[in-house]
Amino acid sequence: MEMRFNNPVNIMVGSGVVAANANLFAGLGKAAIIVTDPYAGKLSGALADVEGVLKEKGIKYAIFDEIGPNPAILDVERAANKAKEIGAEFVIAIGGGSCIDAGKICALLCKNDIKPVEKLYSTKFFELAPSLPIIAIGTTSGTGSEVTPFAVTTEPVTGIKRSTFSPYNFAKYAFGDPQYTATVPVPGTISTALDALSHCLDAYFQKSAHVMTKLFAVEGIKLIYKNLVAIDGKTVDQITPDQRAELYIGSIYGGYAIALSGTTWTHSFGYHLTENYKIPHGIATAVFLPPYLELCKKNAPAESAELYAAIGISYEDLVGLIKKLAVINIPKVSDEEMATWVKEQDGKASLKGSKSGDVSDPKEIERLCRAAIGQ
Repeated sequence: MEMRFNNPVNIMVGSGVVAANANLFAGLGKAAIIVTDPYAGKLSGALADVEGVLKEKGIKYAIFDEIGPNPAILDVERAANKAKEIGAEFVIAIGGGSCIDAGKICALLCKNDIKPVEKLYSTKFFELAPSLPIIAIGTTSGTGSEVTPFAVTTEPVTGIKRSTFSPYNFAKYAFGDPQYTATVPVPGTISTALDALSHCLDAYFQKSAHVMTKLFAVEGIKLIYKNLVAIDGKTVDQITPDQRAELYIGSIYGGYAIALSGTTWTHSFGYHLTENYKIPHGIATAVFLPPYLELCKKNAPAESAELYAAIGISYEDLVGLIKKLAVINIPKVSDEEMATWVKEQDGKASLKGSKSGDVSDPKEIERLCRAAIGQ
């Protein structure tokens, strides 16, 4: 049996965790850039908590709050320029996966002069200087970006989402206060939870998965499934603090799982729906889980049986819940657009790395895409 486990992120979860660890902020430097979006940091209360700590410790800071969903690499470059202007010694990323990913790339760009900035996508991590230290503060229960070495940003011309891997992307500290997720509406809570569920299921069936991957994946699936069932049909004020906390922990388990073994074609296929139809990432990925799990059941029957026994949930119940929650309505995809969608998958390692089987054949990609979107 082979296994590797290295996750250097010091993560702390609990009520009031930011204020309780003010000294850790002070230990990273005398100036910081806060990378966030126009809403999440303020609505969640996380931004106010962070500003309180920075003022208490006499740390100079600037706020860049122009990060949007699927963050544009050019916006991240502007954040890095602002960080350089104030002499930032560390980066604080507040928000969901988009903001945390943006914070990671901002930290890289502060230490690496890459022109044009999109050249980053073709630069090997060992050619880069280490990033500024990163503090990641999550306000959603989705990507688990707080504990991963990945960062996804969007190209300036094509609008295609690109993933950047670097061990420098690991945060120094991550703070998770589940209360920060309390203002996320029910649709957003479901979408982000489905993203976390996808991470667990993707990682579990990767060829590189090992005992640690599966431990995190199984525990994540159990927590996420249980709470998705509980919050389905509820209003935002009916979601309890305990449910918020368990969903957050589930997303972190999913982050650990993909940090070890990565994602599969459910993610790469789903990017097209996000890029072209503005389908939220979690939903866009989850619509591909039913055909993915069907292939896993067919091509990896032993691992499938092992999974459903471990989580105590049947294949039918798991797929049924996903189909109920991951619903999209898009126009008929033309043959021309489908050809583009298929072409986008050329050379992606995720098409061959899973025990679902090799899905790199263009006809198979089209079949899976049309099956997932009901066309």
